[in-house]
Amino acid sequence: TYSKSKVDDVKYDAYSIAVTAPIGPSGLIKAHYSHLSDADTTTAAEEAYDKAAVGYQYALGKTTNVFAQYSNGKADNRTATKTTEIGIEHSF
Repeated sequence: TYSKSKVDDVKYDAYSIAVTAPIGPSGLIKAHYSHLSDADTTTAAEEAYDKAAVGYQYALGKTTNVFAQYSNGKADNRTATKTTEIGIEHSF
């Protein structure tokens, strides 16, 4: 996906791509990448944020999944954010 937005007179460009692939009869591997940047800034330096994630989902039944995901995000000139998620999801 690609989008443009404007917040407080600053224009932003964003894009992302996500893919999934089945692994066996009940598994699903996922990957995602996204990028956000200010399109026109009042300062000389453009600021940007990038995030990548990979994960795995396993169906326990028709309405219940378990999942694990790792993501890594980084803003220009800032510390990276790393996240690990493990959980269970149930649909009613």
